[in-house]
Amino acid sequence: GSGSGLGLAVQQALRAAEGASGSAAAEDDADNDASPSAPLSRKVAFVEEADSEAAGGPFDTVADMIRSLMGTLRAQGNEDINKNQFCLNAKAENERNRFEAKVSMDEASSQVLWAEAAIQRLDKQIAELREDREMLTKLTKMTDDSAKEEGSVLATQLTDTNNAKPVIQNTINQLRSMCANVRFLQTASQSSSSSGASSLRQGASSKFDACQEAVNLLRDLEGKMGALSEVLSSYKSEKERRDNDQRSALKGAMDKGNNDLSDISGAKAKRTMELSIARGDKQKKESDLALVDKAATEIDSECSVKESADERLAKRQEEIESLKNALKTLNGDEIPV
Repeated sequence: GSGSGLGLAVQQALRAAEGASGSAAAEDDADNDASPSAPLSRKVAFVEEADSEAAGGPFDTVADMIRSLMGTLRAQGNEDINKNQFCLNAKAENERNRFEAKVSMDEASSQVLWAEAAIQRLDKQIAELREDREMLTKLTKMTDDSAKEEGSVLATQLTDTNNAKPVIQNTINQLRSMCANVRFLQTASQSSSSSGASSLRQGASSKFDACQEAVNLLRDLEGKMGALSEVLSSYKSEKERRDNDQRSALKGAMDKGNNDLSDISGAKAKRTMELSIARGDKQKKESDLALVDKAATEIDSECSVKESADERLAKRQEEIESLKNALKTLNGDEIPV
């Protein structure tokens, strides 16, 4: 009758709770539905069927007990299924988020390294340009000092040479006057035949020759001084031209170096700003990754089994005791309260 059907259901439920090994292949379909290896949904359906047969009989209280136990088992099963699905979904999403955060952080790290390397190259170029500018400054000063010193020497030589010209010319004129006087004495003494006049002629002739020789030497010196003056003037002009060309070349190199230094300094300022932004972005990506890792820890904590073996055994024993009480009631060993 309905009592024997419900009793069979309780007995099968008891064996399932205590971990019975299950029915043999020769047992009927009812035994298979109630076996420990059957899915929870089949167990619940079997208990519902037995409860339906017992409804309206003298075992309403037992049926209510079993119905309550059935509801608990169903709720626990649904909770386990929902929680397991939640854990699977949460872990999958966390893995995706972690992968994306890791990729983003690696990209930000690459940007930081690239900006740092670029700044190092720019710093090296700036140092080289400053060294070049210092060298050009020294060369410009050396050129100016050399031009000033040599120009002063040349100017002095040229001045001395030019000042010597009128002196030589004046000396030549004086010698010519002296030579003319000697020549006059020589001519005047020729009209007299005295011994004194003869001696005077000989002396005048010797002096005239010496005077002419001196004039000739001074004329030669005058010509050489003129040539020297021309050489000094030409050399001074050529030297000034070369010095100006060198100054112009040094100034051009200096201007180019200053322009390059300005451009590179501007590029460095831009890279420095980019580095600051990249470092901030990297820090944010690291924070994002840390949040993802923290979420993973929370998911692991939420989805891990928190009950110990003793706690699960005690919980299971409570279910077994409930089934035993139901069985005793069915067998008449206990009066329902």
